[in-house]
Amino acid sequence: MNEKFFEEERNLSASETVIMKAIWDAKEDISIPDLIDKLREEYGKDYARTTVVTFLLKLSDKGFVRTYRK
Repeated sequence: MNEKFFEEERNLSASETVIMKAIWDAKEDISIPDLIDKLREEYGKDYARTTVVTFLLKLSDKGFVRTYRK
């Protein structure tokens, strides 16, 4: 795979960056409901659950997060 292409694919959008900041600030695994609350309270982002899940799937495809069911 072309390395330049790979680097471009890993770039984060502004919304993905906010979500990653919230995840990194948690310093441990965070549930989707807790992530949604944190995004609303600390970042002023009122994302629907489906929106957050979509962003997490994209972030997983880019290699930034891993998701699992508990």
